[in-house]
Amino acid sequence: MRPSLLFAALVAGPLLLAGCQTPPPAPTFPEIGFGHQETLRLDVGSIETVEAYRPRLEPPYVDHLFPRPPHEVAARWARERLLAMGGPRRAVVTLRDASVQEVPLPRTGGIKGAFTTDQTERYEARLAADIEIFEPDGRRSAFATAEATRATTVAEDATLAEREQVWFRMTEQLMRDFDAEMERQVRGSLGGYLR
Repeated sequence: MRPSLLFAALVAGPLLLAGCQTPPPAPTFPEIGFGHQETLRLDVGSIETVEAYRPRLEPPYVDHLFPRPPHEVAARWARERLLAMGGPRRAVVTLRDASVQEVPLPRTGGIKGAFTTDQTERYEARLAADIEIFEPDGRRSAFATAEATRATTVAEDATLAEREQVWFRMTEQLMRDFDAEMERQVRGSLGGYLR
């Protein structure tokens, strides 16, 4: 083999092999569930969940990019925490908001900026929902509402995988806050309809 061909094979071989390596697997995230919590047993024949919030799918909204989008986790909350025990009444859970907005933060300028890792985005999450009890004649007889908010920042050098970890933790914390507040509201405002 000619020296130039041998040199080319020696250089190109490792490069070709490096190009064949598989990328690291995408991170997997567990479901955020509520089956371990005490069920809130309502004196109703049915529970309907209305997802009034629809992801906007455009900046500054980013909730649709989350590994576990808040509106999906909130709908799961309604399925797992609320139980219809029977009777003529019905309950309606309305998910009014499950948004997360990305807010750009100012960066450090000048020479100092070259040596500073800034927090460049803040994520602001809001989850709001109502539970209404309706009598057979359609009259609303009871109402509970809850809201939770969370905010966190991400550094400019965060990878997508690191951002997804932050988003997942944020969703967990948001749901924990919402769950505690909604249970408090249900026990206070809908206490007469609990079994």
